[in-house]
Amino acid sequence: MTIITRKRAQDGRCRDTAPNTTVTSLDLGANSHDYLEEGGGRALAEALRLNSTVTSIDLGGNGLGEGGGRTLAESLRVNTTLTSLDLDWNDLGEGGGRVLAEALRVNNTLAVLKLYYNDLGEGGRRALAETLRLNTTVTSLNLRINGRKRAEGAAGAGTEATDTARQHHAHVAQPLRQLSGRGRRAGAGRGTARRIGAS
Repeated sequence: MTIITRKRAQDGRCRDTAPNTTVTSLDLGANSHDYLEEGGGRALAEALRLNSTVTSIDLGGNGLGEGGGRTLAESLRVNTTLTSLDLDWNDLGEGGGRVLAEALRVNNTLAVLKLYYNDLGEGGRRALAETLRLNTTVTSLNLRINGRKRAEGAAGAGTEATDTARQHHAHVAQPLRQLSGRGRRAGAGRGTARRIGAS
């Protein structure tokens, strides 16, 4: 396995993971001493365009920013093997949420997406909710604590989480009801229920 650090990513050296044919799970979460940041996200995204074996990636807490989120979203448009992606705590912003939503309109393999604490804002949450009208593969989506601005201090975190949950449920309730109704009529339920986390 190739170890990806921020220096390797910034040098573009994580591209050598692209032809790997054995690794199926990659955990780079919480690299507190060596964040991947935007450059690392970009290099990893390039590798994902070619990789056909990795099914699960944890990139939580890597400071990818909106730029890193955009390049990963572009990779999701062409990658056909990744089923689980953890992007918690990456400051993706509203723009990052929008481009991920656009990518999910095309991607038909990703089932689990974690976006906890990314400042997606109303625009990013709404875009993702609208995408659920078309996407039929995502079964678990974590959008907890994604208000326009993060809560100021620990005292405000609970309030923001509650507000985010209310806003998100309002956005996704109708699309999910329509999807459920359409699935029952068409017999396409397959016994899998969606789980949307926003509280």
